[in-house]
Amino acid sequence: MVVRTRDLAHLKASTGRAVQLTNVTSGLTALESKVAAAANQSGSVQTALSQSSQQAAALQAKANALEATVAAFNSTQAAALLAADQATAKQLASLVAANQTFGQDIAALKVDSQQCHCTQELSALNATASAGTTAGAANAAAIAAVNASVASLASAEVQRAAAVATLGASVATLNTTVAAIDLGLYFKKTDAIDAATLGSVAAALYLRKRVVPYSYQTRTTGAFGGRAAGDTLCQAATTRPSGLLQARAFVSVDASDAITGFPAKYGVPINLPIESPGSVVVAGNWTQLLGGSIRVTLNDAGVAGGLWYSGSNSDGSARSSNCNGWTSSNPADVGATGDCLQTNTQWLDSLTPVTCNSNNVLLCIAF
Repeated sequence: MVVRTRDLAHLKASTGRAVQLTNVTSGLTALESKVAAAANQSGSVQTALSQSSQQAAALQAKANALEATVAAFNSTQAAALLAADQATAKQLASLVAANQTFGQDIAALKVDSQQCHCTQELSALNATASAGTTAGAANAAAIAAVNASVASLASAEVQRAAAVATLGASVATLNTTVAAIDLGLYFKKTDAIDAATLGSVAAALYLRKRVVPYSYQTRTTGAFGGRAAGDTLCQAATTRPSGLLQARAFVSVDASDAITGFPAKYGVPINLPIESPGSVVVAGNWTQLLGGSIRVTLNDAGVAGGLWYSGSNSDGSARSSNCNGWTSSNPADVGATGDCLQTNTQWLDSLTPVTCNSNNVLLCIAF
């Protein structure tokens, strides 16, 4: 009876150890689940890696504690347990095998932890963040440049608006000035215009610059009114060539207003041929016109015939014989004339002044 009681006690102790082993097995199973979860989480970014590392450290501590417990258990009680109960010994062998598997799992977990590429991923993430910071700085610089460009454009727009306002004021002034110009002084309003001719003048003549002498339609005394009145008569003459804007009385009034000074004073071109209204060339240019002879008489060129009031010497300079500045028709006054029938110097100075009450040609020039 005593022996049975001892066996019973021993059996109870063995049963308690079996329960402990069962608990250990359950703990190992739970631990394997945690290890699997930790392995699955090992591929995360920086936050997951930190958590996985902490869990691995905790698991490692538990594993180390379990290994120590198992080692102590094996060294102190395994022999007695195997001797007392064969079945318990088999369970212990299974526990040892399970413990070895667990050790392998722990080793694998350590390897996985060491082989984790999270550091590389974090490095790549840091590089991306650094690149993003650099790009942000570049974007800020670009925005600053755009803002500067916008400011420059705004300034340019203000300047453009001011220029437009100034131009508008200039245009308004120009419109006022143009409106005040009497274009009738430059164009004959009675000219007929069609596709073939412009005021009875071929269109080609409007495109070709020229200097044209012509005569006022009626003869006059020496009192035709001086420079201003003489120019007005020539501008309004029915014989004035069309297509030429300027017209002057071809006469010397005084030393400051002589034929020889027409280019400087009135802008007569000096490099164009001198032609009659019918396009007969009288002289090759202004210098030849006043050079002592002309190619053809004014009469033969169809300009005029007889004498014309010139008030000039043979070189185009002014003479004192000018009917008192072309304001006198007094027979006591005389005026210098040119001869339309001559090609030598007498075409400009006939050497025979006439009385100012005589009717002679008023010669004009258009250009």
